[in-house]
Amino acid sequence: MRSYGFIPMKAFQATGWAVLEFGRADLGHAARTKRAVRVGAALIQNPSSSIPRVAENAHQAKGVYRLLSNPQVKHDDILSGHIDRTVERCLGRSAVLVIQDTTTLSYTEHRGTRGLGPVNDSARARGFLAHTALAVSVDDHEVLGVLDQHVWVRPEHKVTQGESCVARKKRKRESEHWAAGQERVGKLFQGVEKRPRVIATFDREGDIFEAFEALDRLGHSFIIRATHNRLVDSEGEGSEYSLDSVAQAPVVAHRTVDVPARPGRAARVAQMDVRATSLAIRPPRNRGRRGDSIRLNIVAAIESQPPEGVEPLVWYLVTREAIETEADVL
Repeated sequence: MRSYGFIPMKAFQATGWAVLEFGRADLGHAARTKRAVRVGAALIQNPSSSIPRVAENAHQAKGVYRLLSNPQVKHDDILSGHIDRTVERCLGRSAVLVIQDTTTLSYTEHRGTRGLGPVNDSARARGFLAHTALAVSVDDHEVLGVLDQHVWVRPEHKVTQGESCVARKKRKRESEHWAAGQERVGKLFQGVEKRPRVIATFDREGDIFEAFEALDRLGHSFIIRATHNRLVDSEGEGSEYSLDSVAQAPVVAHRTVDVPARPGRAARVAQMDVRATSLAIRPPRNRGRRGDSIRLNIVAAIESQPPEGVEPLVWYLVTREAIETEADVL
């Protein structure tokens, strides 16, 4: 599958690929599944093109639009065959990164499109969001496919103004997509032989205590870019916080990073001190610290000698991966 994104497929190759990836989709009628296969074959040959351009003629294009506008054809159903194939590709692998992220799809210029919602603070911007979990092999970095995808439209008006923490916790929140996506991925591998070790990989938006709890329940490892300086469960006097603690931990490795030039900033080579420690973090204050503490490892890469007047580079990761050796940390 790795070459499909880089080497153009011939028509017969594309059809074979589309049959494997979409032929199992249950869309309520065999004709719908056949059309989904044809669309998949056409788009994989030219992924950046539009439906009218890849369709054989205007009649075929209208058929695709009828398929996509059919209320009985659901997003999850179209993806189901591909997700099954992705699970199969994961089996037998030693470990798989499950990389989650949210994509904003803006259709602001398509003024006649119905069913869109706000995508940022601009009153004019319209679109929807897609939260995707992509599987990548740890051994050879092969992209194995999508394991989960959730699509939603934001409500017209924010409900956060003047809202208490208690009230916010009682309603659905976008931050829940990280844990919910990982829960759905976990179900795909339940009872499956030769299932890989799963390593969830999130950016800073996924630095959520409830996501850590979900990963614990599932037994999944994780690598998450940290942004919150969390209270440490310690027995000493005074309060200790996670990012502060790792910044004071012993240096275990050094790395250099090429920093490109930006407006008002010259290019430079940053010397990074890499530190790591293991600690237990307490539940957040906005839920009254209720619940058990969670033990995790935290790694920091901090620029040691930034130029005068330049803010040093700093990256933090929280993880369940080992930090016993220099190689582990790096």
